[in-house]
Amino acid sequence: LGTQAIISFFRCLLQARVKRRLEMPDLGLESFPMEIEYMTYLTSLDMSNNRIRELDTKLTSLVSLRIISMQGNDVPNIPSHVAEMSQLTELNFERNSLTEINKRIAELSLLRKINFGHNMLSALPPMIYGGGVLLRHIHSLLLHNNEFTQFPHILAEMHSLQTLSLSHNAIVTIPDSIRNLTNLTMLSMSHNRLSGLPQGIGACTSITDLDLQFNKLPTLPPGIGTMHHLMKLNLINNALSRLPASLGSLEALTQLSLRDNQLTILPASMNMLFNVTIMSLSANRLYELPPLIEDLTSLEVLTVSDNSLETLPAKIGNFRA
Repeated sequence: LGTQAIISFFRCLLQARVKRRLEMPDLGLESFPMEIEYMTYLTSLDMSNNRIRELDTKLTSLVSLRIISMQGNDVPNIPSHVAEMSQLTELNFERNSLTEINKRIAELSLLRKINFGHNMLSALPPMIYGGGVLLRHIHSLLLHNNEFTQFPHILAEMHSLQTLSLSHNAIVTIPDSIRNLTNLTMLSMSHNRLSGLPQGIGACTSITDLDLQFNKLPTLPPGIGTMHHLMKLNLINNALSRLPASLGSLEALTQLSLRDNQLTILPASMNMLFNVTIMSLSANRLYELPPLIEDLTSLEVLTVSDNSLETLPAKIGNFRA
């Protein structure tokens, strides 16, 4: 460690008792400080962006610890003794070298947030199919930028999930069992290889933010129209050639992104999207914008470049933009 890092190291140790948090990011550390097993008062531990390769068994003495932030290290696996840290509510191991998830994480009954993004995961352990507590109580699960080729079916059993990110993987399909995730408010499946959506996605009526950009979707299931709380729908860079009439039932929608698709016409029902403020239609194959566009009185931003438009609706200049 350099002089400044050493000074920061000891300053962090001194402040930890007062804050009940030990924060040692970006210090180039290769291991946990020896003193850590005596810091039983800690509720939060941040060792992000160091060079740590394993979780020390000394951490099990931290009986009050609730949050572990280990992002930006080089941890290849989470050891079984993590299950002894029974007060944990949040795990952040983003940007490590994880290749598998230890099944004993399911024993952490208070766990609510997990971030395993930017690792090398291709599956979730089948051992948690038995109905571990984790399945019932986890709220936020981030698995973006991994190596999943299949949507982990076990996720459909995590009925308390509110936030789920599987973006930047290689997933081809979503099972219809996603209909079980009725508490989900944010779903990100962008940058995958999806060629279709199940009808069951319409049962996820709590979703407000649905990100499906950069996939291979040719159309949407009619059931999408039942997602009455949906506010943001991102379908940029897919293979959409048509849209279902039920799209017009998305009464809460404020942002609709359809850029870089193959649309030649828009459904007439879209004139019912009264709350849309931003709509992107650029880089499609539209040869006209139907008069219905004039009924979208909340519209502030409309992009239509790179189409085959020859005329625009007469009242298009009446928007609030």
